[in-house]
Amino acid sequence: MTNPILIVGAGPVGLAMACELVRYRLPLRIVDKAPARTDKSKALAVWPRTLELLERSGSADAFAAAGLHGRGACAYAGREPIAHVSFDTLASRFRYVLLIPQSETERLLEAQLVALGGTVERSVDVHATPERVFAHLNSLHRFTEWSPWQRMDPSMQTTFEGPESGVGARYSWRGNDKVGEGRMTITESAANSVVAINLEFLKPWEANNRVEWRVAANGDSSHVTWVMTGKQAFMMKVFTLFMDMDKVVGADFERGLQNLKQLVEAGH
Repeated sequence: MTNPILIVGAGPVGLAMACELVRYRLPLRIVDKAPARTDKSKALAVWPRTLELLERSGSADAFAAAGLHGRGACAYAGREPIAHVSFDTLASRFRYVLLIPQSETERLLEAQLVALGGTVERSVDVHATPERVFAHLNSLHRFTEWSPWQRMDPSMQTTFEGPESGVGARYSWRGNDKVGEGRMTITESAANSVVAINLEFLKPWEANNRVEWRVAANGDSSHVTWVMTGKQAFMMKVFTLFMDMDKVVGADFERGLQNLKQLVEAGH
């Protein structure tokens, strides 16, 4: 199979489907118009059967550690209890209903998808021409103006190699525990449309990822998409499942897009 399966919507259902497809080595592309995961919860419960399915992909224990375990349910008529159901007798390793916000469910599934080698896209609309946006993307010298990592450690060490912009340009950083150490190298550059980058994390873990910044005209604005694809080493997989990826990668991408939007729209 060569054409990727398109999943529209990076909510719990879309992310869970993506994790299963990646587990079976099927190519996919998951997209979501929202620049960040939801901060609202339409569903707060994950049932034992769902946890059993998540166990197949290796993420059930991370879910169990992140939520509250409901061992039973009571029904009341006014102040009088009329029924009680216990989950202790369920024929499952998970003898409880997991109470967890939808935002946390999406975070854990997204971390699992990236750990398995999947791709997640985030995007934002910028009120500017593709030419103006592309100028900020194609120069890693300008990346420091909107980089989410730069703002997390203003005193971190940065170095530049190669040309000012385009293929071969390289940006390296070394900073505190929040940003670690890594480097970015532009490998592809198509005028006003795509910049592809080899993103290497060196510390606190080692990982190699392909990043693409895509620009497309959208009326009088530009639709900018940040895509990351990669398969991490074992320690990175453990880290993504049991630590908060919002603080190390996922939320950084979202903040970066917002920084870029503000910078370009301000006319810089």
